[in-house]
Amino acid sequence: MLKKFISIMCLALSLSIPTMTNSARAGIFKKAGFVAAVFAGVEAHEIAGATIAVFVAANTPAYKNTTAHLAELLNRHKLIGIPAFERGIEKAIREYPSFAERAPIIRDDVLMAARELETAKSANKEGAKTRSNSPFDSDPRDGKCRAVGWIDPNTVRFSQDSIKGSFSDGKTVQMLIDGLKSGAIKPDLIPAINVFERNGNLFTLDNRRLYAFRQAGLKIKYKMVPYDPTDSEILRKMTTKNDGTSIRIRGEKGCQ
Repeated sequence: MLKKFISIMCLALSLSIPTMTNSARAGIFKKAGFVAAVFAGVEAHEIAGATIAVFVAANTPAYKNTTAHLAELLNRHKLIGIPAFERGIEKAIREYPSFAERAPIIRDDVLMAARELETAKSANKEGAKTRSNSPFDSDPRDGKCRAVGWIDPNTVRFSQDSIKGSFSDGKTVQMLIDGLKSGAIKPDLIPAINVFERNGNLFTLDNRRLYAFRQAGLKIKYKMVPYDPTDSEILRKMTTKNDGTSIRIRGEKGCQ
């Protein structure tokens, strides 16, 4: 994009000077290509550097801001953005081998932030508000904490003793399970569940989504939130009688 822009500007300049020879025009284009390549190299270096900064900031309060900055760079430099980002990941892993395991999560976080940024910009241009693509209980708490990745739902415990068999929009939990199993519903379109640690175990208040993903046998998108034993929703929903190991759907017999 940048190289094309510089070339067009040089073409306009050369054509505006009627006395310029063809060899002189060719020289201008050659230099223009070199300048464009230099600028592209600088941009790629900036993206790679921002990628490493995200890795370094992982598990710190700066993670959200560094991720947002990198997402902005990827949207600004679309042609070179992703290749430079991938090279940045490779470099980060070489320099910090301990980050290799977290690399897929960071990659997903950055790409998700870039997509959300692009969607928000498009919505603003159209004068519309960005809405969730999921019909299954969009979580009003989304946005307070960023999703940190994907987790095996069997490692997260239920907070409730039982759940309703349907969501607030009337769609059933079984519909979500069937859609996930068949591939008709993409897991990344379902809002992340909020997960907190209590007595050394992971729990969620988003029990229907957790149940559905357990039944579908798929990893679920999650984000860690602080545990506050005085929180009214936790006090209301923490009704499990077996420390969250299983849950039942109201009206059905047995626990899952």
